[in-house]
Amino acid sequence: MNEWLEYATNLPDDCTLSHNATCALVWLAASKFDGKARCAPAIGTLAKRARLSYDSMARGIAELERAGIIRRTARTDGGRKMPNVYTFRKIGGK
Repeated sequence: MNEWLEYATNLPDDCTLSHNATCALVWLAASKFDGKARCAPAIGTLAKRARLSYDSMARGIAELERAGIIRRTARTDGGRKMPNVYTFRKIGGK
C-alpha cells in the first residue's frame, strides 16, 4: 500500500474534507503512481470507480487542490487534451 492510500483510508476523526473530496483522495491514491507521488487518471474514470458523478468528482478534486493536498497540472499532446497530472503535496499537515 502506498503512503497516500494509507493516509486516505485512515483520515483523522476531525477531518474536514467533504465526502466528494474524500472519495477523490482515495481513488487518486489508489491510481497508478510514477514513483514521484504523481498520477494521471481521467476524472471520468475516477468518478466511475467511486460511483460519483463527473461533477462531484471534479468538485472533490478542486477541494483537495484548495486544501493544498494535491496540485493539478494540465497536459496536452500536440493540441490533444490529456488527463491532468495530480501531484500529492503533503500528508497530515506536513
